[in-house]
Amino acid sequence: MSQELIQVHKKLTFSEICPVWAAAVNTASTYIPSFCTRGDIHHFECCIVGEAHGWDSGYTKSCDKCLDLANEFSARRLNLGVIRHMIDEFVTHFNEAHIK
Repeated sequence: MSQELIQVHKKLTFSEICPVWAAAVNTASTYIPSFCTRGDIHHFECCIVGEAHGWDSGYTKSCDKCLDLANEFSARRLNLGVIRHMIDEFVTHFNEAHIK
């Protein structure tokens, strides 16, 4: 009888996907990465989704769901209650769509 190998993928956490923004959200900080100004926070490479994609806005052309979430995160960045709820949706999507 041959044994089948079952590959188990660990689901990444928000802290593993976005360590900079996770620290900011967990401390209720208004921290913005040093290379982004307050005005840049609405730029895709400076938002939570941008961090997950290596601080690059290229994902805006390849993943509609990430683009939608980036728009939502940028618009609601200072409302931590909403952000925390959205993080769960983002982490689920990122693990399902971008972790192979």
